[in-house]
Amino acid sequence: MCTFKIAIDGPAGVGKSSTACEVAKILGFSRIDSGSIYRAVTFLLIKKFGSDIDITRKNEIEIFLKDMNISIKNERIFSNEEDLSKNLRDEIVEKKVALIAKESYIRDIVKEIQIKAANTSKSGIIIDGRDIGTVILPNANLKIFLTAKDEVRAKRRYEEYVEKSSVNFDTILDEIKKRDYEDINRKTAPLKCAEDAIIIDNSDMTFQEQVEIIVDLVKKKMV
Repeated sequence: MCTFKIAIDGPAGVGKSSTACEVAKILGFSRIDSGSIYRAVTFLLIKKFGSDIDITRKNEIEIFLKDMNISIKNERIFSNEEDLSKNLRDEIVEKKVALIAKESYIRDIVKEIQIKAANTSKSGIIIDGRDIGTVILPNANLKIFLTAKDEVRAKRRYEEYVEKSSVNFDTILDEIKKRDYEDINRKTAPLKCAEDAIIIDNSDMTFQEQVEIIVDLVKKKMV
């Protein structure tokens, strides 16, 4: 029997990661958080080259990332067996990830990591990101596009950051809008809803409600 594949896409702050994680837990599926892979790449590049990294240094960066041996184990991101998970939500990483992720050669590197992980999964697989249903898993059994109002997404991100550092809601809202613009308008694999995706606006939903909707959709597809 072929592995059941689920693609979950959507903009920043919409809850892709937490939703995919809970759905995977309920269904007993494996999960790949593509955003975490991009954040891991961003963290490694900042650590190596500094926050003002020249992303046009393609050959040097490709060689460096290959040597970093990025892998996924139990939904955590590793580089040469070092767990990077605690560094992936750093503010500097969040600020730089869109700039780095828009580069086509970076997306190709991440795509290879995603596809390798998906193809080696022995259970159903869920991948969440921004180009999963359109690029990574175009033949997914179920495609979900999560969306929510800008202010709702900014509030969620604000509540995530406020415990770690001093942050400003308006600044986060501006960053959300800027990230949306960059994701939608990048030349390579822009953020867009796949034609056959089911759109779920979770602005006024509880977390559990959106999870239950997706789980029910999967169960109907698997009958």
